[in-house]
Amino acid sequence: MRDDARMASQRPSPLRTKRLLRGLRLRDLERATEIPETTLSRLERGERALVGHWLTSLAAFYEVEPRILREEMAAFLDRLGPEHVV
Repeated sequence: MRDDARMASQRPSPLRTKRLLRGLRLRDLERATEIPETTLSRLERGERALVGHWLTSLAAFYEVEPRILREEMAAFLDRLGPEHVV
């Protein structure tokens, strides 16, 4: 694994960072967005693509443009390398 990919894999994703900075648990975010906790966890880890209802719901909750949220996650996944692309 590349050094920059190793360092990126040790950092939380932008989605997880936004949640943690608000002091929220996955369960809290599930209640607020109606996205299942398991799906939220997979989205945060980059195991599911951030698209459609998930993207719009999370962008609205975090008060950010969907395009920005998608770009932040795409940049995070790019740093992890091709084995993490969903």
